[in-house]
Amino acid sequence: LLKALFATETFAMGLNMPAKTVVFTNVRKFDGQDFRLVSGGEYIQMSGRAGRRGLDKRGIVILMMDESLDPAKAKDMIKGHSDPLNSSFHLGYNMILNLMRVEGTDPETLMRQSFHQFQQSRALPEMQKEAKRLEQEKDAINFKDFKSISDYHSLKEQFKDSTIEMRKILTEPLNALPFLNPGRLLQIEHDAKQWGWGVLINFRKKQIPQVTRRSTGLGFSARGTDTLYI
Repeated sequence: LLKALFATETFAMGLNMPAKTVVFTNVRKFDGQDFRLVSGGEYIQMSGRAGRRGLDKRGIVILMMDESLDPAKAKDMIKGHSDPLNSSFHLGYNMILNLMRVEGTDPETLMRQSFHQFQQSRALPEMQKEAKRLEQEKDAINFKDFKSISDYHSLKEQFKDSTIEMRKILTEPLNALPFLNPGRLLQIEHDAKQWGWGVLINFRKKQIPQVTRRSTGLGFSARGTDTLYI
């Protein structure tokens, strides 16, 4: 028989192990990033373990305080609501292949009987009501001056195109050369794909062919070089 057990809320939420007394040694916990107050759901889950069915008439919960606590925050923690339980069920390819190996098993039946489908079905009336409300709000919108809206949209598109053209000019090698100093932060973009931020360490010049056309009577020939900074 265990006389005392020191555990985190993970143990209290994962196992149904009642105790005579539950003691909170602190009102704050570290969540991996920062220290914060114990949430209402965590407090309810852990304090609910106090009291053994058939052995104790009541459970005892002791909360040790080592700092002043705002009354509103204390009320939210002690008399708050439990955290919502949302299903993370996902029917992946591996699960489908495993189900196909079992005779008489239907993936659609499994989906219909899952807790995820139950939550979606229960939330469907509210979602339909919300969709209907949004549809009514959309129908109630009345634009009186469509020309001003069209002009504004046109100006915004022109501004977007101008910004792209200006960026192309600014990022030309000769224009960007004065700013290529070691230690400068650069945002890398290639073929419309963002690669994030980087630090310029060094660069060098590289000769690449440049196409120059001249007439030969029968067609055109190309020759010449240009300098590329990389």
